[in-house]
Amino acid sequence: PGQEGKPDAESAEKYYGLGLTAYYAKKYTVAIENFEKAVKASDTDARYRYFLALSLWGSGKKAEADVEFLRGRELELTNKPNFQSVSHSLTRIQ
Repeated sequence: PGQEGKPDAESAEKYYGLGLTAYYAKKYTVAIENFEKAVKASDTDARYRYFLALSLWGSGKKAEADVEFLRGRELELTNKPNFQSVSHSLTRIQ
């Protein structure tokens, strides 16, 4: 969470975007750093967790990736964000 424990959606989206750019360029270390910053800024978005997991997986950190996949799933099941947003974000990798 951002300042005083409150989610910082603007920072989270910025880091999510930077993470996506790095992920699709297969720069997994940079992607991980950005997705971790997105999660730190706002930890209630399944997309951040899923792409953190995919980046960890791509860098060979399978056990850590599994944990993040589960965290992402938990958020998705509570509609954070809605199913359509999560599905749309994962379209390129499905």
